[in-house]
Amino acid sequence: MMRLIFHISTLLLVFNPLYSQDEPRKRNNLLFLELMGAAEEGAGIGYERYFQLSRLFRYSVRSGLSYNLEYKHVPLFLGNSLMFGKRHNVEVGLNFMAKYADTYYVDNPEFNPEKEIGHGNDPSMEIVLRRNIFNGLLGYRYQNEKSGFMVRTFIGTPIEQNEKFSVGPHIGASLGLSF
Repeated sequence: MMRLIFHISTLLLVFNPLYSQDEPRKRNNLLFLELMGAAEEGAGIGYERYFQLSRLFRYSVRSGLSYNLEYKHVPLFLGNSLMFGKRHNVEVGLNFMAKYADTYYVDNPEFNPEKEIGHGNDPSMEIVLRRNIFNGLLGYRYQNEKSGFMVRTFIGTPIEQNEKFSVGPHIGASLGLSF
C-alpha cells in the first residue's frame, strides 16, 4: 500500500510541473499610456485588469489619471470593456471621466450699484461646474500574449450632453505592456 501511495505521489510530482509548463503564462494586468483618450486633447496613464470569460471573450476594468494642458487639472477616468478575439480584438466599452472644473461668470441678480463693490456685491458671479462625462467606446486592440505588448485605437462618443459642455466624438490611442 505504501508503495502504491509513493508511486502515485511521485507521478503527480513529475507530471504536474510538466503539465503546468505547457500552459502559457496568463497576463491579467496592463499598464498603459493613452493619447487623446480620456483627456480628449491630452495624455494619460492607467491600469487595466483582465478577466477571461471564455476562450474568445475577455472583460476588463481600468482606471487612471489624465492631463490636459488647457485645463491644468488631473482628472480621474474609470472604464470597462468587453473584448472579442485572441490577438486582434474588437472592443466595446463604457468610460466615466471626472473631468475638469470649468469657471464661467453670470450676472449677479443681487448686485446693487449704489453700494461699494466688494464681497457679495460684484456685477457678476463666478460659477464653477465640474465636467463629468460618460463615453461609449468602440475600438480595435492588438494584444501579444507572449511579449505583453498592447496597442489600441478607439473612438469615444459622449452618451450624455448638456448645453454648457457640448463635446463630440473623439479618437484615442493607447500603448501598454501587460504582466
